[in-house]
Amino acid sequence: MAAASTPLPLTITVLAQESIAPKWVMEDGTAQGLCPDLMAAIERIEPRVRFAGYQQARSLLVIEDALETGRAGAAAAWRCGSRCRCTK
Repeated sequence: MAAASTPLPLTITVLAQESIAPKWVMEDGTAQGLCPDLMAAIERIEPRVRFAGYQQARSLLVIEDALETGRAGAAAAWRCGSRCRCTK
């Protein structure tokens, strides 16, 4: 019988968006607010999932570009911007 393998952790790159408190609040280089709290809760529930890359706030245009080019896997508290295809 083959030994059960342990699933590898999944790291998701998330970019914090500038100026949207209380969702993202940057204090002393640390991301705080609703979005970091939600990601921490997800990591507690599913320990194989890790979020990274959100310790520095970015503009919406940078986040949109990172999502389109694959440099980011997710965005939290994303507001619709010029590239949005939603129906608002």
